[in-house]
Amino acid sequence: MSNGTDLGPADRSRSARTAAIALCKGLGVPGSYHVTSPSGRLSFDSATFDVIISSSVFTHLPEATANATLAELSRVAAPDCLLIRSSSDLGEARMPTGDVPSLRPFVLNNDLYDLSEPPHLWNIDGIDVGETATTVQGWSLPHGGNPLNRALVVNGHSFELTPADPLLEYSRIYPWCPNAIFSGFRVSIPHKVLDVRLADEVTFACGPIEGDVGGRPQYLLSVLRRDLNFEIPDTTISARIGVEQTLHYTMYGRSIFNGLDASLRTATRRSFADFTTIVDWGCGSGRVARHVGLAGLSADQKLIGFDIDAEAVAWANAAIGPHFRVSSIDPPLDVANGSVDLVYAYSVLTHLAERLAGSWVREMGRAISPGGIFAFTVLSETAMIALLPMMDRQDLLLWRKQGILDSMENAQLESMGVAGSYYRNVWMTKAFIKSLLRPEFELVSLVPSFHFYQDLVVARRRG
Repeated sequence: MSNGTDLGPADRSRSARTAAIALCKGLGVPGSYHVTSPSGRLSFDSATFDVIISSSVFTHLPEATANATLAELSRVAAPDCLLIRSSSDLGEARMPTGDVPSLRPFVLNNDLYDLSEPPHLWNIDGIDVGETATTVQGWSLPHGGNPLNRALVVNGHSFELTPADPLLEYSRIYPWCPNAIFSGFRVSIPHKVLDVRLADEVTFACGPIEGDVGGRPQYLLSVLRRDLNFEIPDTTISARIGVEQTLHYTMYGRSIFNGLDASLRTATRRSFADFTTIVDWGCGSGRVARHVGLAGLSADQKLIGFDIDAEAVAWANAAIGPHFRVSSIDPPLDVANGSVDLVYAYSVLTHLAERLAGSWVREMGRAISPGGIFAFTVLSETAMIALLPMMDRQDLLLWRKQGILDSMENAQLESMGVAGSYYRNVWMTKAFIKSLLRPEFELVSLVPSFHFYQDLVVARRRG
């Protein structure tokens, strides 16, 4: 049974607190309710509670009373009790934290997943560069379910997060993450500590203040400072990739490029600079490809982008350079046999049904030279936990048996005449991915949480 002890402000009358408790009972909120004495003494034994939540309490208490209240809460708190306070209440107080606990037990049907941990998801939604400080807003699922144990690392400098107001939507989307309701945050970065205005690139990581995340996958987000005012394509174009905000368009493009380059180095010991002919399959308006160009193409390197969106391709050719071509929804691409040594594709095979996915993998086998690389993202176990956390066990078992889930139409491209019968949301298991690649490719690596919930496949052309 839960206890709904009211720790209201000192200036709230006892009758008002009693009425509030009566209202909770009248609404049918489960639990027991108690009115505290004016002294603040709680009528519970020591070490009673595993979690204590307060909202707008300490902000109304003088320092002496606040310290006494904290002492009383410490008395009734069980070992490793989690104290959750609203953004106005947090101040500097912190309950002790240890190693980051596993969230796997909270995942429905966790025995059917190979992942050791569910993904740690977070995002940056706003960057405001002021005269004396830069303010960053975003959200981050609590590490180990502890919303107080989070820090934003910006260009190597760690900053504790100031929680934003609770938002129930996070708990609805990520029901396996305890205290997801407290995911929102803001951070003030004083320019005397880190002057973002002087940085060419700003890179963010979101980790715990204390404790080790071990081998749990962690992605980075980066943005070029000059891109904070970048003029992105019209929303009719950017909306087709689900990104209409300038920050997200530029930050995601840069982050995907950086992630690809790092993954290529790890898996193949080669970077973008080491490939002669590079193809961005599904380039859209070139949000990733522009960074390949910004990295500096040598005289003997060639970049080609293909996409079915003629408007996006026209924009990219005008804004970035004449690297982009319109392709058909079906193979082939306009390249000679074995003329390409790197193809990368972000969020393309995530939307193709089994037959089409197979046709396009065969086409990549035709276009890529022996020893060349095919790097592409997929929706797999990471995305299943992130996007379909409440999937029925029998459906999940069927997915694992068949290797592919293709039951969801995606209307994102209907404005350009591509129906949901072609453009899908498709989940693949690792075993299915391996079979899809054969016989042309061998799987080199599978990177979980490469970018949010999309995993990255790095495959090498046989021959």
